[in-house]
Amino acid sequence: MTILTDEEKRSILFKAQSMAGGDKGKKWNLQELGAALRIIEKTLGRKWYQKSGKNLIPKKPTSPPSNYDFLLEKQKLPPITALLRGGLPESYARIVQFASFIKELWNQTNIEEKIREYEHQERRGDISFDHFNRFFFELKVAAFCKRKGLSVYFIPKQQKTTPDLKLTSPQGTTYIECKKKDPQTKLEKEISDRYQKIETMILNNMNKLKLNYFVEITFDKEIEDVDITPAVTIANQNFLKKSKYFKEYLGKISVEGKQLTDYNVVQSSKNIPELPDISIVQHFSWSAETPHVPTRSSDLFKLREIDVPIHNVRIVAIYSSFKHSKVQSILNSVKDASDQLLKSSGYGIVAIEVSLGKNAQAELQQVFDGLPTLVESMPHVSAVIFFIEQTWEEGEFINKRTIFHGYVNPSASKKLPQDIEVALKASDTTPYRSLLDD
Repeated sequence: MTILTDEEKRSILFKAQSMAGGDKGKKWNLQELGAALRIIEKTLGRKWYQKSGKNLIPKKPTSPPSNYDFLLEKQKLPPITALLRGGLPESYARIVQFASFIKELWNQTNIEEKIREYEHQERRGDISFDHFNRFFFELKVAAFCKRKGLSVYFIPKQQKTTPDLKLTSPQGTTYIECKKKDPQTKLEKEISDRYQKIETMILNNMNKLKLNYFVEITFDKEIEDVDITPAVTIANQNFLKKSKYFKEYLGKISVEGKQLTDYNVVQSSKNIPELPDISIVQHFSWSAETPHVPTRSSDLFKLREIDVPIHNVRIVAIYSSFKHSKVQSILNSVKDASDQLLKSSGYGIVAIEVSLGKNAQAELQQVFDGLPTLVESMPHVSAVIFFIEQTWEEGEFINKRTIFHGYVNPSASKKLPQDIEVALKASDTTPYRSLLDD
């Protein structure tokens, strides 16, 4: 039984074609997103879908906010809203990927039972994006294994601890414990919060003094709470002097600023100064206003490419020589998942989804260098599989793909069935198929 009816497919295609206006790339993306949303609504239920997509369109402000404290607010959005709001292609691709896993597992596993269990847990209160992401990862692992020709069974939650998946092949059975890593470690979140506090305080002072600057701060160290006030003070002292340009050092902190167009003077968005190099900047905040409506967009880079009248452009960018490594955090996740596996089935595979930064290859190598010693003390772990998500762009098409790296534990007390081990080692070359294809 297919999820989408022929009538629904025709409706999705017609709507995509009418919205694309002859643009084939846009039509493809619209039809896949439309099909994905319909699949999610039908399988997870209309009530879940509506709760997950509530407040999708934020209210537009009619006047500029009195200060920049809104940058410190941490708004928790439900999953569909979080992924659709902002119009980011990579977020749309995640929705399509999620729906593709459902479609791939439909009628092939007990995914309907898993969905009902997940949806039941989310009936009370708001829908958690974190919980959704954990569910998402379990579907990803299940689809990965099903693609390898293995029989996949979602193990229902019980009072006692259970693994997440059961894999079966002609030569035997094993279990999988899934562990999704947060995109940021605890330390990364703390550092990001400190950066945001500095940027907000500096922007608030510009606003109070009716000045516009491009401020760049560099930390030749790991930022701590005690570093916030000195960095902000240097910038503010120069604001009071109305310095055209300044660059000052305080130990391992440098603060550089350049005055931009005078307050309320309208200019073309093409004249926005050269922006921070996204490959090296750690964090940055900005704002600009149009003559009639305040602009708050995450994509200052696109604004610079068009010609619209703006005023009061303000930018604060932060750089740092400190490069936080996620290696130990990833290895800790392997241990946590291993402990869960030991409490449940007693043996099996650990599956970890990791999010790596700019030093991805080097960090991944360090993880693999540290694995042998770690799993030597975990004979109940037959193998460890790392799932690393990447955004894949080909022309105008944007998709998500997962690169996986597996490690079979030579110290395992219970070896994997040979056909399962061979299947997990095989390269994954399954091409993407349209969600409208049967």
